[in-house]
Amino acid sequence: MKTSYNHDGNGPRALRVLLCTPPTGNSGGIGRLVSYETGAFDGDRSVDVRLADTRGRSSLISPFKVVLVCARLSVGRWLWQPDVVHINVSSRLSTYRKLVICLWAKLLGYRVVLHLHGSGYDGFFARQSGLVRRAITYGFSRADALVVLGEGWRRFAEAELGVAAQRVVRLSNATPGPVGGLNEVRKSDGLRVLFLGRVGPRKGTDVLLHAVRQAASEGGDIHLDIAGDGDLNALDMQISSLGLSSRVTVHGWVTSERAFALLGGTDVLVLPSLAEHQPMSIIEAFSFGHPVIATGVGAIPEMIDDGRNGWIVEVGDSTAIAKILLQLSADRKVLVEAGAAARRRWEEDYDITAHNIQLKRIWMSTISSEVRH
Repeated sequence: MKTSYNHDGNGPRALRVLLCTPPTGNSGGIGRLVSYETGAFDGDRSVDVRLADTRGRSSLISPFKVVLVCARLSVGRWLWQPDVVHINVSSRLSTYRKLVICLWAKLLGYRVVLHLHGSGYDGFFARQSGLVRRAITYGFSRADALVVLGEGWRRFAEAELGVAAQRVVRLSNATPGPVGGLNEVRKSDGLRVLFLGRVGPRKGTDVLLHAVRQAASEGGDIHLDIAGDGDLNALDMQISSLGLSSRVTVHGWVTSERAFALLGGTDVLVLPSLAEHQPMSIIEAFSFGHPVIATGVGAIPEMIDDGRNGWIVEVGDSTAIAKILLQLSADRKVLVEAGAAARRRWEEDYDITAHNIQLKRIWMSTISSEVRH
């Protein structure tokens, strides 16, 4: 498909990108990333990014959303014709929705970038039948570029999804820094711990509660804030049964603004997940200068330098988490040094401004590529 964009940057209009994504308001890490990307692009006249909702507020209406996106692409040449169609894709139904859009866009001649998100995508792929796996690999192979979040996912894309190495691009998630700069390191008594994510066994909230109870029983002055959706009734029952009602505050689902407020008042983030991709909450904590305690799953080992900007523990090891919490509660110097290293890592690798520069380069490379399917 011909476009009127001039690839040397002197064209008559901005680069047009249709960003196909679930709604930004309630879509977890993908939604937060997209809101950060579009916010950072605001005022950048070299690129015109428009969103296309691929799911809606309920999965029940998602088929209609897919039809609407495909229709929008079909009439693009007469209305607003994108130069690149960028599609955020994760596991389960998202894969099927997004690959339909990918294949339709390619049929119409658009350049397509797939952006792989979602913890446990390798497990999801492995559970599919041979026929479904072949359909998925065919869809991924049709994209002009595939963005992944870490080296492990690059290897998975090449070995399992069958994407040619030259079409796989690594681009880390990113966030803006806190508005107004960093707060002073808290000097009040007690260690403030934050969990930010969906409540439930997959994110390890039960493991974290046991760690807090153990640390408290050994004299640790610790308070835990839990922010996220999920089965909050079951969470409240567990908190009560463990005798932690005075030590845990449950905030439920929070907006990005409220999440940033909680980050501004915490000391350390804990994410004891069973599976992850590249958690936005870790990057958000780094941007505030907070170290992170997390399990070594997904791309987390590429983010946390164990003992420097955070600590990596084994899945399900509440005792290891409790030990680190006790150390941080007793020695704030360790907390301050690890927090400074976390902030430096954010500045080097996870700043949204640098992320968007690289994202634009990916889009431009996709347009100017001579690769044809």
